[in-house]
Amino acid sequence: PKTLDVNLNPTLDRETTGAHLEFTYSFDNMDFTSITSYTDTDSTRNSDVDLTTLWFFNTFQPQKMDVTTQEFRFTSTNDGPLQWIGGLYYMEYVERMRSTLDFGWIVVEGDDPTVGVTVPFATRRDIRSNLAGFANVTYQMDEWEFSAGLRVDQWTSDEVALDIGHAAKKDEIEYIPRLAISRDVGDGMFYGSIARGFEPGGFNGIADGAPPVIGPGGEKTLAGYEPEFALQYELGWKGTFMDGRGSGTVALFYSNYEDRQFEFILPNPGGDGLIEGITNVGDSTQMGIELSASFQATEYLTLIGAFGYTDAEFDSGTVLVDGTDISGNEPPNIISPSATLNVNYRRPVMNNFNFVFDAQVSYNGETRGGAPWDNVMNPSYTVVSLQTGLSNEKWEFMLNVENLFDEEYYVDLQPFPNLGLDGLTGEGPPNIVIGTWGQPQLITASVSYFF
Repeated sequence: PKTLDVNLNPTLDRETTGAHLEFTYSFDNMDFTSITSYTDTDSTRNSDVDLTTLWFFNTFQPQKMDVTTQEFRFTSTNDGPLQWIGGLYYMEYVERMRSTLDFGWIVVEGDDPTVGVTVPFATRRDIRSNLAGFANVTYQMDEWEFSAGLRVDQWTSDEVALDIGHAAKKDEIEYIPRLAISRDVGDGMFYGSIARGFEPGGFNGIADGAPPVIGPGGEKTLAGYEPEFALQYELGWKGTFMDGRGSGTVALFYSNYEDRQFEFILPNPGGDGLIEGITNVGDSTQMGIELSASFQATEYLTLIGAFGYTDAEFDSGTVLVDGTDISGNEPPNIISPSATLNVNYRRPVMNNFNFVFDAQVSYNGETRGGAPWDNVMNPSYTVVSLQTGLSNEKWEFMLNVENLFDEEYYVDLQPFPNLGLDGLTGEGPPNIVIGTWGQPQLITASVSYFF
């Protein structure tokens, strides 16, 4: 069904305050830049976890996040063949959550439908930080350009399960190099690059009722997951054609992933409700191509298109903790193929007004949603949108139509534990499928004045 009849309407109330300060001082052959930012976010998410009209499981998740960043950057400004950039970067992320899981009267076997019980669900304090030094050097020699860069990143993850006092901390240093080379060839350039990246590791909290995690020394600790790494190779071309009427890009890429991280949502084996977390699954390989082009077909008509194709699979020997071999399987969240086409027509008509007509066609291929061990295929879909109207330097009158043909599609799909009555009694399936319903047809009109 496209709608759910639930007893608690899901809501998300979020308030964010942010500040950004940038300062630049110019020397003779160098600029010094300082960039400081701070963001404070308070949010409360209420969810009907059982997705029914009966009160089984409802979660209330107040969350507070503070993010502070500071960057000091030095950049060369001379006209010589050697250019460089270097500096320091720091980021601190602090998250606090004291959420609760409310059990309804059916679960607690009460007689009064208004009576329930509330228990801690996810109560944590998570502090993460990155301290990095980075440098990149580029050298120009005739038609060739050589570039080399390195980032040394010390990351830290420090988490406490507030309700039970379990805590864990880890920090590691990662080296992230990048090499690139390019050559100008008339109206374009060929390039190649090799780059390494990573996603830091961390810890998972302990859900209410789940068994505690005890370390080798008897300490109260948390189950952790390791960082994810990727090594990507890319070859490509960028340039113009037909005397500058057209421009385009071609990129071929090959990526090796190590210790892939995936989020999971599972029924709590030691209690009620759900367990959420992140786990490392294994290694995978991805390769593909990305194309884009823009062409001035006539004085008033421009065509823009893009295409992407990705082939991905888990490497040989990738085995889940339950012994399932997923070697050769496609990882979730790979959209392939995908394509877009944009038609833009802009022509003067009267009194300095231009007639504007834009059409966009977007195609998304099939996508697996969920986790590697439990996923569902989201079918492909095509969406067409239009914008048309009149505009000049001061005024704009536009008619917009999103999803012209009212295509029915889901932006994402994933399996979800069935916590409804039939799931709890075993009469229904253990899992259901949930997703985000795509934007149905939406027609809007707007009048804008620029001053």
